Amino acid sequence: MMELCLHEALKLNDCPVCHCIKKEFDEYMKWFKIEGYKEPSVCKSIQEAGYICDRHKSILKDMGEYLNNTFDFILPIDLEAFKSPKSIKKMAKHLMCKFCLEEERIEKLSIMQLCKIVASKKGLSIYMNSSANLCKRHLILTIDQLKDSSAAEAILNKYKKRLSQTIEALEAYFNSLDYNSAEKKNKRAFQEALKLY
Repeated sequence: MMELCLHEALKLNDCPVCHCIKKEFDEYMKWFKIEGYKEPSVCKSIQEAGYICDRHKSILKDMGEYLNNTFDFILPIDLEAFKSPKSIKKMAKHLMCKFCLEEERIEKLSIMQLCKIVASKKGLSIYMNSSANLCKRHLILTIDQLKDSSAAEAILNKYKKRLSQTIEALEAYFNSLDYNSAEKKNKRAFQEALKLY
């Protein structure tokens, strides 16, 4: 599934890992909203993770009263777990949002699969000739995982080329602000810069 998502993402002018995280997490949330919200193992994993971050709370709010099922399971466990300040302190070491953990899991799988793809000459060629480009975070994490130094070098060079092109686009934008300039403003240079991050 992840390999298919990455191959699809290589056709886009975007970070393939970011694309797969969004697509796969949307699928996860679709499943959660249909049946996951009442699955005991899922409810337990939400409770054990510790909390739900504000970003994911806003996504969950549209579920309305279905979340009563989730919290009917979670809250009594919390009440039992909150015996003393000492028991709370133990929880502080492992405090995470279950939904952030799911995104992190998808991210790791995407990077592992991308590393497998670019490990072959054919896969590396597909990536290098695609319009896709890793964002800075996923460039760093992918290169960290890659065992093939020539693939890492090629991916880094592709990123640096896009970085240089974006710097040129930003310079052209600022030069176009000069009232003597005949150049038209490239108001979208920042969009290319954002893709790098």
